[in-house]
Amino acid sequence: MKIFKVMVAFFVLAIGTVGSVPVAQAAPGDSISLYFSAPFVTGSAVTSGVETENFNGMSAGACPTSIPGFASLTYTAGQCTVASQGGTSPGDSAPAVGVPLSNYVDKTLSTTFTFDNPVKYVGFWWMMGSNGNNVEFLDSNNTVIANFNVNDVITFLGPNSSVSNSDTRTVTNVGGGTYPTRHYYRSPSAYTGTLANPVMEYNTMTYANEPWIYLNLYVSGTISVSKVRFTGSNFELDNLTFTGNEVEPTSDLVLVKNIYEAPLDDQTVTWSPTNTNFSDPDTELTPSTPATSSGSGAIPYEVVDAGTTGCTVDSATGVITRTSIGDCVVRATAAAVPGSYNSAYTDVTFTFTTEPGSTTPESETGSNNLAETGFDPVIPIGLGLASLLAGAGALLVARRRG
Repeated sequence: MKIFKVMVAFFVLAIGTVGSVPVAQAAPGDSISLYFSAPFVTGSAVTSGVETENFNGMSAGACPTSIPGFASLTYTAGQCTVASQGGTSPGDSAPAVGVPLSNYVDKTLSTTFTFDNPVKYVGFWWMMGSNGNNVEFLDSNNTVIANFNVNDVITFLGPNSSVSNSDTRTVTNVGGGTYPTRHYYRSPSAYTGTLANPVMEYNTMTYANEPWIYLNLYVSGTISVSKVRFTGSNFELDNLTFTGNEVEPTSDLVLVKNIYEAPLDDQTVTWSPTNTNFSDPDTELTPSTPATSSGSGAIPYEVVDAGTTGCTVDSATGVITRTSIGDCVVRATAAAVPGSYNSAYTDVTFTFTTEPGSTTPESETGSNNLAETGFDPVIPIGLGLASLLAGAGALLVARRRG
């Protein structure tokens, strides 16, 4: 099911620069960013839940009252027309030269596409960008959250008056590769040669200073797009693609500008085990409680100071193993969450006061050790057995007489 409707009306708008989201709507993870696709790309690389209008089902002339397969359309005569072409361009993310053009929206003065449901991505092929062309992206409150005009395009690419056969300027994509700036000028259908060696006579070709780009708008977090509005004389566009799914830019795209990026929250890491003073002779210590965080990042553990303990820690469980006494400092770190939270950590010191494997002496109560009675069993040197017997006998007689 197609999920947007198109409305065309008169608007009086100043040509703007890139806008930004009101701070009141911002939240951690909110962002708005604009990207160019690679040169000679006529369609979107996004595939997750997308809908695309390529205008190929329309006849040439004034925009119809309804788009085949889409919702209703109202318009004012002369504000929107469809240009019919003999061929069908690929309309996808694969660069190509020498391909024919397909139907596209032509001579637009003010056209607004309204989505039935808010979307997180909008892309379209901006054909032969000319003076006065301006695109605006609006939220559900009709607030312009981003706008971009042809002067912004040319400013980013560099002066279009310098486009020539000898132009060596480049732009850099997210992955670190580069594209020749001149390849963004003139229609890919007008190039000859091959994709590896495209041929264009920039010095004499008519309208060689008009850019042809596929523009991609990505939003995230609480931000979404409800409308996209095209204004200015002769705004030509094709292959309008959108999705309600939050998607990520790919490395082949060229970042034009991060229009808005909400500051990320710092996480708060809490870790308060009660058994930080350890006097047992065991070699392992399991902290009484695990670390927690105010964010959602994973929390691994690491030793930051083993001291004299020779301690190590299991990064997943926090169980500490040691070889001696002393202090062991362990850190719990809440990992960063892209677009949501910064990383944070807290340190806890565990003190071991007993050597591992040591034992406490057992009680000797009930022993036969004569020393405990105070009686000295040592026999004096030189004292014979006869003397001992005689002494014992005398002691016996003395007791009887008494």
